[in-house]
Amino acid sequence: MAGNEVRHLACYADAVDTNVPEIASWTTSASNYLHIFTPRHSIEVGVSQRHAGVWQDTGAFTVDLSGGQTDVAIRISSDDVWIEGLQIHANRSGGSNGGVNVTALRADGRVRVSECIIRGDNATVGSQYFGVDIWDTPSTAVLEVVNNVIYGFGGSAGIQSGIWAESGERRAVNNTVVSCAVGARTTSHGAYVGSMLASNNIFYGCSTAASGSFLSGTGNNATELASFVYSVAGGAGTDFPSSSFGFVSESNKNFHLANNDTGARSRGAAIDSVSTDIDGDSRPQGAGWDIGADEVP
Repeated sequence: MAGNEVRHLACYADAVDTNVPEIASWTTSASNYLHIFTPRHSIEVGVSQRHAGVWQDTGAFTVDLSGGQTDVAIRISSDDVWIEGLQIHANRSGGSNGGVNVTALRADGRVRVSECIIRGDNATVGSQYFGVDIWDTPSTAVLEVVNNVIYGFGGSAGIQSGIWAESGERRAVNNTVVSCAVGARTTSHGAYVGSMLASNNIFYGCSTAASGSFLSGTGNNATELASFVYSVAGGAGTDFPSSSFGFVSESNKNFHLANNDTGARSRGAAIDSVSTDIDGDSRPQGAGWDIGADEVP
């Protein structure tokens, strides 16, 4: 912040990164932030270093937790950080196991996780297993989770969630969350109480779509289950339980929407702060948004 800078830190797919990072001790502001991303445009890089909306074993930058030196793949305790376009594999053997953990933000802190693929293996036996989590943070701090594909956080852990808020405020918008014990969950942690606004999310193949107390404005979420079990301040907006989804290839973990999908296409609500999807495709202004991370061109 002292230099009035924005730091854009580019990640390259030369090898899987098993030296998992902790992002801490940066002095930032809303206009002086860290942007950690995979370049993909021709003005940034010769060959894209980003996934194409589906997990790639080669050709896409990946953070892998298998080394087990910590319990999360990326831990963020600095404010004003934007993580964009990474593949994150939470596959530690035993113990707590997570994709992205955000903690100890200041009261006006803001972190954004967008256009990432966050993958578990439905196998951990520890106390916690999550895709994205925020905890020990004031209620006014915000974690934005936008246009991500999150899957595989089931198994036998004590708490398994795709998106989890133990404190602070979570804004979960246009994510596709698959095969998690709970798609999105709010709980408390000590003196902190988590809150969440969830809109335009797909919760598919989860034992519970969403649970806990959610903020006013929550709605336009879809699941194949018969109901959502969350409580929403002032009542939830329109939701779409008992929906049937068409994915390009569920068996290959390709959760792009098929052209014949009826569960998510054109059922979403336009959100001013989101203009593209996980692939960078434009979302229409006004009516016609698709629910989930993918917008069918």
